Amino acid sequence: MPTPTKRAPSRGQAPNSSASSSPALNAALVLAAVGYGTMLLVDRRELSWPPRELLSSLATLAGCLAMVGPLLLWRKGAGEGTVGELTWMVGGLILWAFDLSALAVGRTRGMDWAAPVAPELLGPVILAVMVGGWRTGRTAWSWTWTSVTGWLLGLIWVGMGALAMLPQRPSLAALS
Repeated sequence: MPTPTKRAPSRGQAPNSSASSSPALNAALVLAAVGYGTMLLVDRRELSWPPRELLSSLATLAGCLAMVGPLLLWRKGAGEGTVGELTWMVGGLILWAFDLSALAVGRTRGMDWAAPVAPELLGPVILAVMVGGWRTGRTAWSWTWTSVTGWLLGLIWVGMGALAMLPQRPSLAALS
């Protein structure tokens, strides 16, 4: 009876190690990001009821979550990712790049570290990343938590970018 041959893992597969897929570390990073975002909102007095600064609060929380994306996805290893993961990775790297460049030139006073890029700029850039990822053959959708998070962040950024580009309407209080 012939013995089965063992196949070597392909080059595209990441080795299975506890460091690359530790759910506890992933959860800690996500909780730290959301906790930091919540702390920023409380510190700025933007977390109140009824929520008056809802979009600003959403941008802060999305930015904090986005900034841990590159760390989480880098640890995940090489492999074919989804459009959502690409969106999360690129969005987080854009925020890191803007934060680090502001730090390098000394323009940190009054800077919003969690959302250093205006939504009318970030929204179209993220839309271009999503369309480019889809058109280059990446897997468009997967029910992994990283893909779903990336898609949610992308849709938040694109939606906020679209809202920021709408002409300003007078508020109801200004009409009275």
